[in-house]
Amino acid sequence: MKKNPAKEFSALEDWFEVAKTGTFPQGDLTEEVFDDLVSTFNPASHEPPVTLGHIREDHNDRPAAAWVSGLKRIGSTLYAKLKQVATDFDSLVREGRFKKRSIGIRADEEGRFYLHHLAFLGAATPAVKGLQDVYQGAYSADHFETQKEYDFNLNPKGNPVKEYTEKEIQEIQDKAAEAAKKAADVQFAETLKTATDKAAKDAKAATEAEFAQKAADAQKVAAYSADVEAAIKEFGDKVTPAQVAILRPVLLSADPAKEIEFTEKGADGKDAQVKKTFLAAMKSFVANIVAAPAGEYRGTNDKGAQGDEAVYSEERAEADKIMKADSKLTFGQALIQARAKIKSAKK
Repeated sequence: MKKNPAKEFSALEDWFEVAKTGTFPQGDLTEEVFDDLVSTFNPASHEPPVTLGHIREDHNDRPAAAWVSGLKRIGSTLYAKLKQVATDFDSLVREGRFKKRSIGIRADEEGRFYLHHLAFLGAATPAVKGLQDVYQGAYSADHFETQKEYDFNLNPKGNPVKEYTEKEIQEIQDKAAEAAKKAADVQFAETLKTATDKAAKDAKAATEAEFAQKAADAQKVAAYSADVEAAIKEFGDKVTPAQVAILRPVLLSADPAKEIEFTEKGADGKDAQVKKTFLAAMKSFVANIVAAPAGEYRGTNDKGAQGDEAVYSEERAEADKIMKADSKLTFGQALIQARAKIKSAKK
């Protein structure tokens, strides 16, 4: 047969139908079988010839009319395209002398199907019926672009796809699993670090806030203590040192912000309900105390020969002795005992 000139178009060099799925006397043709044919197609190891009629043991030395250059499956149909198409063979197909096709399938050592040859049939009836004639209307490129192609022997860049053994596939899966685990570990570590950093930041903020609050509270206590001492200084000689010893802790233990309500005479001399803090109320109370005349002991009707200061000095000295004898007594308690002792001694 003469080789088809390169300048002459042959529909056999473009995609055309060669088989459809179905049940046949020779066996079932399924999409899985077609996928095997496509995935095992490798002209480097076996280039399927195109023959007139199926290859038989008694005439397998006939020349090839062309060679299969590609296979693909679209849905339930298997497509092929040819190369090195002989001119007279192309003419016979054009004229309808060899309209029908039939695929010759074999199984390899691993049990996978591969295309052994592609037979064009003349008068013989094909097992697969309904295939479109090659020259009845060649498919355009748009026909294939709008279909989902299952072309396993070529990757998207047009390079042959590597055949993997089960061991290689397992190794690939193991590596993928290891990579996924590492990615998960990294993500967990990042999440843990973020959570730890946030917890540390929150703890620091809470500590700083607590410290700031304590500092503010301490400042308030210091300020109130200063107010108490200033008030005691204002009281002057209206309170005795013994009264100050009792009054100071009472004032310091009071809530600086809490107000008490009581009746107080206003500027017009009338009673009025007022609200003041405990310290302010005590300042008002002491301010209204009338100082005792000189020589009179405050808080008693007794007159001291040496005046109030002399009497208090005597009582204080005696109170100091009592406190030295009993360290558990407060100054107020010791002062009461001192007064009673001095009064008893003067009878």
